[in-house]
Amino acid sequence: MFDVRADGRCVLTGRWTVLGDDRRTVMTTGKATIVTMMPRSADGIADPAIVSAMADAVEQLAVPVATALTRSR
Repeated sequence: MFDVRADGRCVLTGRWTVLGDDRRTVMTTGKATIVTMMPRSADGIADPAIVSAMADAVEQLAVPVATALTRSR
């Protein structure tokens, strides 16, 4: 879930579940909250800044997800 806040914070909360080969067995689950900052101007936060902050947050979220996948195998 993304939350773009007026104070310049972009908050991404992600939850994941890693299933076994049978697609029923839960190997691991996880949750992470990533906060990135967006530059603000007198007019507020520009759309490109929001997109960039969201992309950075998704990239950062990939790290704990990849770690969970590696540990579950």
